[in-house]
Amino acid sequence: MSMRLNRNRKILATAAIFLFAVAVANASAFGRFTMGVKGGLNSTTLRIKSDITVASYQSRTEFMWGGFIAYRISPMFSVQVEVLDSPKGSRLPSGITAVNQDITLMYEYTEVPLLLKWAQGFGSRLIPSLYAGPYWAHLREAKVRTEGRLTNITEPLTDQRSDDLGVVFGFSLSYDLGPVALIGDVRYGMGLVDVDETAGSTINHRVWSFTGGIGF
Repeated sequence: MSMRLNRNRKILATAAIFLFAVAVANASAFGRFTMGVKGGLNSTTLRIKSDITVASYQSRTEFMWGGFIAYRISPMFSVQVEVLDSPKGSRLPSGITAVNQDITLMYEYTEVPLLLKWAQGFGSRLIPSLYAGPYWAHLREAKVRTEGRLTNITEPLTDQRSDDLGVVFGFSLSYDLGPVALIGDVRYGMGLVDVDETAGSTINHRVWSFTGGIGF
């Protein structure tokens, strides 16, 4: 498992260095920084794989928010770095857990995606973009909540990895209002790291994010 984790880290680190190098190499020819804030919803679940089965449990929906800075390296391409407060996890209702209790796994991450964006319609007011890139996320807190008829208990979730690595793919739409731009964004994130350190299964995050924001 450690060899696979190290390999994933090397791949994502290489991608990050490449994107940064492209931005630096083109900085003298082009240049426009855009900064902004965004917020919206994460619809998250966990992909759990064992020797017997592969399953995804019910989604957990939570508010997420953050900021970003983008640098245009050509009329069609830009590099964007984000810092996000990104909750993740999953719900395991009583029908799945085989007990008369609902269990919610809750992870709170600080997530840093590095994205390469391809845009069409540069110079117009409405600009659609496709993007992809790696992310690194640091776990701030992990908890498990157990709810039943007579119980409502929240306690720390132990034996979780402190860092997650993955990739995101998405689509955004920007509308230029002059001094600011309105931005809508839809993306899918795939965690590549087994976030649970205990043996017996592999657990990866899967996240749909729907956000709106303002760029300056």
